[in-house]
Amino acid sequence: MSDPRPLIDRCPGLTRPFRASDGAIVRVRKPGGRIPTAVLRHLLGIAERWGDGRVQVTTRTNLQVRGLPLEADGSVPEEIADAVRATGLVPPTHELVRNVLCSPMGAIDLQPMVAELDEELQEIPLLEQLAGRFMWAFDNGTGDVAGEPWDVCYQALDEDHGIVALDNGRAWEISRADAPSAMLALAQEVQMARTETERPVWHSRELAYRLGDDIPDQTDRPIRVTGPLPVGTYGEDLLAGVPLGLFTGEMIRALPVLADVTLTPWRQVLIPGGAQDAEAYAAAGYVVDPADPWASISACTGLPNCVKSAIDTVSMANALVEAARQDPSIIRRPVHVSGCDRRCGEPHGEHVDLLAPADLATALAELRA
Repeated sequence: MSDPRPLIDRCPGLTRPFRASDGAIVRVRKPGGRIPTAVLRHLLGIAERWGDGRVQVTTRTNLQVRGLPLEADGSVPEEIADAVRATGLVPPTHELVRNVLCSPMGAIDLQPMVAELDEELQEIPLLEQLAGRFMWAFDNGTGDVAGEPWDVCYQALDEDHGIVALDNGRAWEISRADAPSAMLALAQEVQMARTETERPVWHSRELAYRLGDDIPDQTDRPIRVTGPLPVGTYGEDLLAGVPLGLFTGEMIRALPVLADVTLTPWRQVLIPGGAQDAEAYAAAGYVVDPADPWASISACTGLPNCVKSAIDTVSMANALVEAARQDPSIIRRPVHVSGCDRRCGEPHGEHVDLLAPADLATALAELRA
């Protein structure tokens, strides 16, 4: 059995680092996932100087560095903290309220809505107390990020109108201009209701409250859901996979120096103009072919860096990749390897759940079943 839900979530940040077996984890926010490569290089410098040398993208499109030292009181050393703040990814408030997904591609660009929501969010003190797992999603109508476990979602119907939905099933048709404020109002209702519950509540669907009564134009129109975008070329751009979500130094240095790239919740990065250099990105460590097993295999941190894990999940994932290269038929759906029943980093769509398989033969038997 997994541990009972704690009173507060364990999502790590600069002001609340998480102490793992290999050192501290610090996670920083990038609502919408669009980020200058210069900032990624800055994070890489921190990881190479003080951490394990890699930058990890999470399934909520945030970024983290692990293996960092801590002071005796559990805080991040000031020199490292200053370097993290210099990325511009740590706001003065609301550091842990950070999960905002946005469709990475499409004719309707919702990144300006993300920026508006985040700016207004940081002006609302109540929302600093939201659960660290609370998530907004901005879907441009393709249904891609609508398949993620959001709490509040905006899905575009056209350039100027869309649907705002709560994860408890209620939804409203609304103008694009009014959507960010409505989404924040719903989040405030969720937080107010959370303060009245006796047990920890992380999502609105867990509340026995009717929310959103002040928003007009309720609708029964459903949110369209498709699924993750496959890696590959899209016109001039390249959607490249990041194996296990771990950017190496070579991978980050291969990105165009002056560009903004976009992180996705599927351990990918959208590289503008990258299609013509797909082979070079593959050589740097990216996944550019949807048939590559790394496009379908993920894993939690596992041993030795997570003491809760029963197995070395990364070694298991590597072994599965090698097996799939010999026999591609064993990977028929996405596969996630977990070291314990918390299943950290698990994808949210249909997938094969490999929970601490004893060995490769056991894992392959489950995949072939």
